[in-house]
Amino acid sequence: MLSRMRKVIYKHIDPLIGAVARMIPYPNIITILGLIFAIILAIISKLSTNYVLILVLYVLSAVADIMDGAVARRLEKTSVKGSFLDSICDRISDILYVFVLLNIGILGIDELMLIIMGTYLISYTRAKAESLGISMESIGLMERAERTLVILIMIILKMILI
Repeated sequence: MLSRMRKVIYKHIDPLIGAVARMIPYPNIITILGLIFAIILAIISKLSTNYVLILVLYVLSAVADIMDGAVARRLEKTSVKGSFLDSICDRISDILYVFVLLNIGILGIDELMLIIMGTYLISYTRAKAESLGISMESIGLMERAERTLVILIMIILKMILI
């Protein structure tokens, strides 16, 4: 659903995309930074209940995920290798985000396992469909953008309802 609004969203964040492109003109570095933020986020969520820091790290990771592709397109640096790297980092980040929800007490182990299985099954299904020439864009209940927003809301609610 949010992917259908991509053009509108990018129009509003275009100045930010330009600023990031000037500061970090290498989209793959932005991708790796997003993963690093996700790794640090998972570690901090295990060791601390500083929900403000957890929220900031999550937002930084999510923003990097938005910016890497946008910067690549802006600078005309899109590539198959970059797309592959982005997909791998996205899957790793997805798992780390779910562990964060476990670490801060929003999920139990059963929910964690179901979400991980669902995430990977959906990811595999999309990849297989696309390899067969079937477009899967904007199909499904919760694409990555929606999942990112739901996790953000969950962390904010956890902060408020401590």
